Amino acid sequence: MDQAGDTPGTGSVPAASHPSSAPDGRPVGAVPGPVTTHVSGPRPASVAAPSPVAAPSPTSHEPRRAPRRHLRSAVFATFFAPIALSILGLSVTDLQATAAVGQPLSSSEGIVGIMVSTLLLVLVGLNSEDSPSGMVVTSAAAVVVGLFQLVGVMPLPGRTVSGVSGADLVAALSWGLYPLSVLSICLGATVAVFLGRRRPADPDPEEHDRVLAHGRERTAVASTSLALVGGAVAALLLAAPRDTTEVAARGLPGILVGHAPRPLFALLAAVLLGLVALGSRWSVLGTQVPAWLLMILPGLFAVPVWSTLTGVVITPGTSHVTAVGLTAPVVTALGSLLVATSLGVHWMRRALPPHEGDPDAGATEN
Repeated sequence: MDQAGDTPGTGSVPAASHPSSAPDGRPVGAVPGPVTTHVSGPRPASVAAPSPVAAPSPTSHEPRRAPRRHLRSAVFATFFAPIALSILGLSVTDLQATAAVGQPLSSSEGIVGIMVSTLLLVLVGLNSEDSPSGMVVTSAAAVVVGLFQLVGVMPLPGRTVSGVSGADLVAALSWGLYPLSVLSICLGATVAVFLGRRRPADPDPEEHDRVLAHGRERTAVASTSLALVGGAVAALLLAAPRDTTEVAARGLPGILVGHAPRPLFALLAAVLLGLVALGSRWSVLGTQVPAWLLMILPGLFAVPVWSTLTGVVITPGTSHVTAVGLTAPVVTALGSLLVATSLGVHWMRRALPPHEGDPDAGATEN
C-alpha cells in the first residue's frame, strides 16, 4: 500500500517538476520566488531610473542665469541711460534756443539728438526683457541727470556739441520741471515692468474670453491715455513762458525774465505722464498711440513746419505763440521717452514664458 502510494508520487514528481525546473534547474517549491523577483526586479529599476536624472537638469541652470541677466541689464543701462538722458536734455535746450529767436527748424542737432537718445533708450529697454534691473538703473540715472540739469551742470560737453551753456540748460528745463517729468515716466515704466512679470492667479482658460478681455483693456488704456496726455500737454502750455523780449539781450535765459513760475501745472503734467507710462503694463499700444499723436508728431513736425510756412513764429513780446513754440520741444522729448520705455515693457512681456489664460500672451500682447 505504501509502495503503491510512493510509486505514483515518485512518478508524478518528475512530471510536475520537469517544466518548472527546466529553465533554472531549481526544485518545484522555489519556482514562484525566482519568477516574481525576476519580473518585479527590473520594473521599479526602469521606472525610477529616469526621474533622478531628468528632474534636476532643467532647473539647475536657472539660478545661475538669473544673476547674469540682472548684471547684464544693469551694466548696459548704467552706461547708456545717463548718456541718453543727457543728450535728450541738451536737445530740448537747443530746440528751445532756436525757437525763441523765430527759427524753429534751424536746430538739426536738436532733432538728431532726440532721435539718438530715443534709440539708446530703446536699446536699454531691449536689454531689460529678462530683468527689470535696467529700468531701475534708468530711473536712478534720471534722478542724477535731472539734478545736474537743474543746477546747470552738464554731464556731457554740451557747449562743444551744440553751443548750449549751463544757464541755457537751466532756463529751458526749469520752467516746466522737465527732469521731474522724465523721472515720473521712468518710474511709471519701471513699475509697469514689475507688474508685467506677475502672472494672474486664476487664469481664464477660454481663449476667446481672453482676447475680448484684453481688447477691452487696450481700448480703456488708449482712451484714458489720450485724456491724460492731452491734460499733460495743456498743463505744460499753461506753465510755459510767454515773453521773449529779453532773449535778444540775455539769450535763452531771457525767457524767465518777468515769468511767474507755475510749478503746480508742471507737477500735474509730471504725474499725468507717469500714469500714462504705468498704463503700458496693460496695453503698450494704448500708450504708444497718444504719445505719437499728441506729443511727437505735433511737437517735432506739425508745430515747427506750420510756424515756418505761415510765418507765425516767436517774436519779441508777450504772445501765446511763444508758449506753444517753447513747449513743443519739451513735449517731443517726453513723448519720445514714453515710446522708448513702453517698448521695454513690450519686450519684457514677450520674453515671458507662455501661460494659459495670460491676457498678454500670444497675439494679445499689445
